[in-house]
Amino acid sequence: MSFKSTTVFLFAEDARHVKRLHLSRWWVIPISGLLVFVLFFFTTFFPGYLFLKKQMPLTDGLKRENHMMARQLDHLIMRIRLAAKKMDELRLLDHQVRGMVQFELVNQETQGRGIGGSPPSLLSFPYGESKSCAQLVRLLHRSLDSLGHEIAAGKQDKAELQRFLEKQRLLLASTPSLWPTTGWLSSGFGYRKSPFGEKTVFHNGIDISTRRGASIAAPAAGIVSKIRYDHISGRVLCVSHGFGFKTVYAHLKSILVKEGQTVNRGDVIALVGNSGRSTGPHLHYEVHLNNLPVNPLRYVPSQQPPSEAPGIKKKG
Repeated sequence: MSFKSTTVFLFAEDARHVKRLHLSRWWVIPISGLLVFVLFFFTTFFPGYLFLKKQMPLTDGLKRENHMMARQLDHLIMRIRLAAKKMDELRLLDHQVRGMVQFELVNQETQGRGIGGSPPSLLSFPYGESKSCAQLVRLLHRSLDSLGHEIAAGKQDKAELQRFLEKQRLLLASTPSLWPTTGWLSSGFGYRKSPFGEKTVFHNGIDISTRRGASIAAPAAGIVSKIRYDHISGRVLCVSHGFGFKTVYAHLKSILVKEGQTVNRGDVIALVGNSGRSTGPHLHYEVHLNNLPVNPLRYVPSQQPPSEAPGIKKKG
C-alpha cells in the first residue's frame, strides 16, 4: 500500500478548534527520523550530561584539594631538605669535636661515612619542574628513609663518642694530678746518693719534707689496696686508681683509711711522719703505672709542692 500524503490533526484544549496539517510523503520520513534521533539523544546522552554537570563542582573541589596537597608535600620536602642541612652541620661539628679530643673510631664502617651529604633523592630531583603527587610521595619516602639511616648512624657515632669521653673522664679522675701534701721537694726521682752511705741507689719516688703530722691527700680517686709496715719504709699506704695507676705513701705517722675503702681526690688519707728508716719527717711518694715506677712530677701542676693545700678535704 502507498500513500501520497499524511494529515495531522491538532486539537485545542477545549476540543472546539481543530487544525489540519497536510504533509507529503517526502517530509514524513525525515521528520520521523529526526523525532527518533531526538528521542534517542534524550534517553541516552542527556542523562549522562546531567550526571557530569552535577559532578563538575565535586571535580573542581578535588582538583583544588589535589593542588593543595601537592603544595603541602612540596613544602614538607623542603623542610626535610633543611633538616638534612642541619644534620650536615651537626656531622661537621661532630667531626671537629672528634679532632679536638683526638678520637679514633674503632668501627671502620663509621669512618667511611664521611662528615656530610644531604639525602641523594632530595638533591637529584628537579625542583623547577612540575611534580605529580605520586612523584612527590615517592620522593618523600626516599628522603625519609635516607634521613632515617642518617639518624641511626648519628646515634651510633654519638654513642661511640660518649663512651670515649666517659673513658677519658674516668682516666682523668684516676690520674694522680695533685700534690699529696705541702712542703718542699727534698729529693727527686731517679738515681741519687744514698742518705745513709756513699752508695748510689735508684729512688723510686720523690720526697716531700714538711712538718710532722701534715695532712696527706689522695691525688686521685681510688681504692685503698694495701696497708703495711716494714723497718725501712715504716708505715706504708697503697692506693689503686685504675687505668694502671697506683700511688704509694711511706714513712707515715698514721693512716686514716682502711683497706678496701674508696677515696676521692682531695680526701685526707694519712699524716706525714718519720716511721721506718728516715732522716726526718717527710713523705716518700711514688706513682706506679702498669706496675712500673714513674716520675710523679709528670702529673703534678708544678715542680714544687704548694705551701698550702686548699683542695684537701677531711675524710668524714
